[in-house]
Amino acid sequence: MMVGTSLTIDIGTTAIKLSLYQEKQLIQQKECRIQTYIEPDGKVCQHADELLESLETTLFSFTADERRNIEEIALSTAMHSLLPVFEDGYGEILIWSDKQSADTVAAFKQTAYSQRFYEKTGTPIHYMSPFSKLLWIKQTQPFHRPAKKWVGLKELITAFFTGDHILDYSTASATGLFNSLTMDWDDEILKFVSVNRDQLPKLVNTTTLLTIPSSKRAELGLDEKVKLLIGASDGCLAAYAGYLNTGLRTSLTLGTSGAVRKLSEQRQLDPDGQTFCYYLKENLWVSGGPTNNGGIVLEWLSQLFYDDSTALFDHLASILKNTPIGSNDLLFLPYINGERAPMWNPYIEGSFQGITMQHNRNDFIRAATEGILLNLKMIMDANQVTDKEISINGGVFRHEAFTQLTASILGTECLISNHNEPGFGLLGLLNKDLNEQLTPSFQLIKKENEQVEQYQAIYERFIETIATYTTHHL
Repeated sequence: MMVGTSLTIDIGTTAIKLSLYQEKQLIQQKECRIQTYIEPDGKVCQHADELLESLETTLFSFTADERRNIEEIALSTAMHSLLPVFEDGYGEILIWSDKQSADTVAAFKQTAYSQRFYEKTGTPIHYMSPFSKLLWIKQTQPFHRPAKKWVGLKELITAFFTGDHILDYSTASATGLFNSLTMDWDDEILKFVSVNRDQLPKLVNTTTLLTIPSSKRAELGLDEKVKLLIGASDGCLAAYAGYLNTGLRTSLTLGTSGAVRKLSEQRQLDPDGQTFCYYLKENLWVSGGPTNNGGIVLEWLSQLFYDDSTALFDHLASILKNTPIGSNDLLFLPYINGERAPMWNPYIEGSFQGITMQHNRNDFIRAATEGILLNLKMIMDANQVTDKEISINGGVFRHEAFTQLTASILGTECLISNHNEPGFGLLGLLNKDLNEQLTPSFQLIKKENEQVEQYQAIYERFIETIATYTTHHL
């Protein structure tokens, strides 16, 4: 008889990933893409029925024996989603990058409520949050029928398995509606957006095990003893996974977007509201700052210069090797998607600074690559990160040359964990002693001190340029 397994389900903004673990070892992984719909007015959404169909199809791609052997299912989902539930079913899922509330939240930031709501929730005031989306909905009335409930990705999945919309404290603390001092929905904020408590899901701690009804277990071919761990948000779990495998409390995630995160025992807020602070589990919080402009900038460049979103990565090592540090004085402000931390401004735009006739394609590519990392260094500074080592993870770090450049620009040694995904963080929630049982597993990327000095001067120019640029353009 096989040893029991744990199934982790990680639903991000671009893909669903199901991972089977046995004795802390990943034994099998399945993945499928999620269709995202983008409209000219800033609407960015996904369809609940399509997402659930993809989840079920991926689950059934495991054999009947594999499904029966699962002892625990644990959930991770992306933050900042909003899904209306109408009398006749679900509406569309507005994901974090939906920009329809940008003007609404820009006006709200000028009020006295803005800082107070941030201090209650730890969620920056930005169009990404469900709070901002609900405020926009209150003001614009975009629906022709009233919403019975307001939920998100996590509640969609808990309802799929249990029949009830249930939300964990971690994902709730990124909604802008959850008071992370009282660990409950905030009545003042709910009144401000005209939402009643009975329209919101039940709240539970991230370590809560839920029961899957027998009819659903039979439908999915699951064992009668299987339990559902509600889990946390993907960002918090990625930071936790990095800590479990490296022992480091500061992590950098860089995929399509990116984030700098720090684990701490206490809730930590920024006096200017520039950073987030989300709950993970008892006595463990995750603070930091996200960027809109990570690997997506490189994909954009790849389409510009190679007519393909991935071809650039085949040339990146050679370009970085043969183009000088500083890209022949070409500087790139990477804000082609607006920006979150630390300025939280959807209207800021990207730009190349110092273009001359002497610059070529490789200069532009290197400058953009450097700009992504210089921006992350600025986010680290906003979060007062002074660590000599940080944990890094994300798709772009598959490229060795980019990883080495990261260490030099950030001025810190970088550890790449072999298990840095949210799914492994879920194992840590399932087993409170996991961090004591693990042997650290990582690859060390050393910074190059000579390059660190060169990039420090470039970074100072980057900061000065941003100050001047924002003064004249925003």
